[in-house]
Amino acid sequence: MDTADLITLDRLRDGYGFTIAPGSRTEAMYERLIPAASLACLHFVGRDLHLRQVTEYQDGNGHDRLMLDEKPVASIVSLSVDALHAFASSLDPSLYRVDGETGIVTLYGMQTPYVKDCIRVVYMAGYEAIPADIEAAVADTIQMMARRVTGVAGGVTSRTMADGGTEQLETVAPTDYAKFLLRAYRRNLVR
Repeated sequence: MDTADLITLDRLRDGYGFTIAPGSRTEAMYERLIPAASLACLHFVGRDLHLRQVTEYQDGNGHDRLMLDEKPVASIVSLSVDALHAFASSLDPSLYRVDGETGIVTLYGMQTPYVKDCIRVVYMAGYEAIPADIEAAVADTIQMMARRVTGVAGGVTSRTMADGGTEQLETVAPTDYAKFLLRAYRRNLVR
């Protein structure tokens, strides 16, 4: 599994019932579609979802709270507030609290100075295990891409159903269903 992939080939087989024979051309196709669908979903949410270390600098605002850009926050490695930008020491973890889901850090007994880039936070953000709804979004997108590649729906954008209704086939990744599942994970750029 590539570090950018949001799902594995085994998970497609076992969790989503994709018929993928080991060593087949179909397996090779899905190995190419997984990173493409993962990337499309990551572009939609506007952020990396994997667990990784982030270093972030923020301006002081005279308040006792700040909001980190990447979520969820698994842990804070170090938090420094220094108007001189030396960042030689970190605050003791007992002097702040972080809400992992929102990324809001509350400082106890201090306010940040009104100085540009005087806060440096090094933290672990993302998911250790990709949530099931994100995997489902990627699997749905892979399924649409596979239909396009294999020609099952190649060039077709709609079809007439047996009951006389019309079904629209998706042609853009991620699919509408995937977007519905991924909306909760989209980056909120307002600080």
